[in-house]
Amino acid sequence: MANWKTTIRDLIPKEFVVKVEINVNVNPIYINAPGATIGNLNTGEQMNIGSIDAHIEQLSGGNDKDAADALKALTEAFISNPEGLSDTDRSSALDWLAALAEQSTVPEPERRKSIIKTALDTLEQISSAAGGLAAVWAQWGPALLKFFGG
Repeated sequence: MANWKTTIRDLIPKEFVVKVEINVNVNPIYINAPGATIGNLNTGEQMNIGSIDAHIEQLSGGNDKDAADALKALTEAFISNPEGLSDTDRSSALDWLAALAEQSTVPEPERRKSIIKTALDTLEQISSAAGGLAAVWAQWGPALLKFFGG
């Protein structure tokens, strides 16, 4: 009979008690933007960066290093907030990069082609309108186009 000092643990038969150990590994952060002040990014942008980083890690573990490198380089370029890039365009670019990163880890037949096309087109347009981003897109955009079959 249980009394007020009895806990649930006391009521569970010992043969049903299982010791569980959880090892938490901290995953490396792949996104790095020297000179950028991450604290100036809004919460949504910071969440996008976390999401992009997680998908880059998945891609890097497979045979998709070029796509992972392209996502990383473009994200870092947009975070660096180059001259001529408005906060609205930076935020939009990070939204579209997060969408691409998410789609990159979805099996190819299940990918949402309209999101991918819109993301790639929008990133190219934003890149061409802002300072040094055109050169970054010229270097890394083709890797994403190849990866997504565009």
